[in-house]
Amino acid sequence: MLGLNHLHEGPETFEAGAPYHVGMHLAALGLLVLFVWRQLRTRRPLIELRLLANSGLSAGVIANGIAHSSMLATSLLIPF
Repeated sequence: MLGLNHLHEGPETFEAGAPYHVGMHLAALGLLVLFVWRQLRTRRPLIELRLLANSGLSAGVIANGIAHSSMLATSLLIPF
């Protein structure tokens, strides 16, 4: 969410904000990779990622994510 905000100094242009926004997105991606790596190696994970190998379950999770994203997109974007 911080990568979507204009929290850096300077004009509101892509060139001025690129280091901040790209850095935030890379940090988020790195933390996501670290979370998945840790969840795959712990005895009692928060999210059992191995269950997503089942194609029926993973298709349902993806469809649910798309449905919720489309319903809540306006609620997320209105403050920005």
